[in-house]
Parts: sequence; C-alpha cells; structure tokens
Amino acid sequence: MAPVHRQSRLGQLYSRWAAFKVEDLFSRKKEPGPRRTIFINEDLPDDYRDARGRVKQEHVYATNQVITSKYTLITFLPRNLLEQFRRIANVPMVYIVLVFAFALPPPPSIHPAAPSSPTPVVISDDIRFSMRYNWTRGGWEAPRAFMVLSA
Repeated sequence: MAPVHRQSRLGQLYSRWAAFKVEDLFSRKKEPGPRRTIFINEDLPDDYRDARGRVKQEHVYATNQVITSKYTLITFLPRNLLEQFRRIANVPMVYIVLVFAFALPPPPSIHPAAPSSPTPVVISDDIRFSMRYNWTRGGWEAPRAFMVLSA
C-alpha cells in the first residue's frame, strides 16, 4: 500500500492563492436554466399565463443582450484600480509613496509630497482614458429599449 501524501496547510494556501483570478470577483456564475420552448408566429398557450393574463414567472427567461462595455457605473472604480495595480509599473510608485509616508525620520532634502506627486497624476490619467474608451466603445451598460417585430 502506497503512503498517502497530504499537502501541508501552507501548500494548500499557496495552491488556492495561485489559482485565484481577479476576474472571478466580477463574473457571475449562472447555472443553466430550464429548457425553453420557442413559439414562432404563435400566441403563447393559456397554461403559460396566469389569471391576469401575464406570463408566469417560470416562463420568463433572460434576454440575449450582448454586453460590449467593460465597466458599469458601480464597478468602474474598484475594477479599474485592480487593473492598474496588476500592472507592474504602478507598484513601485505606490511603494515609494508608502516609504516616504511612513519613514520615521523624513529626509531633510526632499519634501514629503514630492515623491507622491506623480502617482495620482498617472492613476487619474489612466482612469480618464479608461472612462473615455468605455464610453466610445458602447457607453455604460444600462437597460436599453428595443422593438420586437412580429408578422
């Protein structure tokens, strides 16, 4: 009988950390819904409607709307900041800001605000670029009115 190899607690934590993806925080995991019946150029059967004539909830399905923008108004700031700090170029700038902010004896030759001045400029410039790109690409995702054509 071969010995059972168990992964250490640290190994388990590392495996979970290595498998983590930031995109999973913002994606919705949906299970497939019930099977659909499509009626082309026909009225819905009576058993699909309730007593008031409205379609029953179990027969209301999600739309096939295509989402073209990267952000919504709610997810813009957190998602944009996560993407910016995944880039390796922005990490040293934040590191320099933290070193100068928490250095016990501040260096007398450098003003404390001097090293932190490029960081907000670069980040705000990238935020403005992302907002403009998202707007020209399709606008913020919002419910859009559409027309249903029937024969």
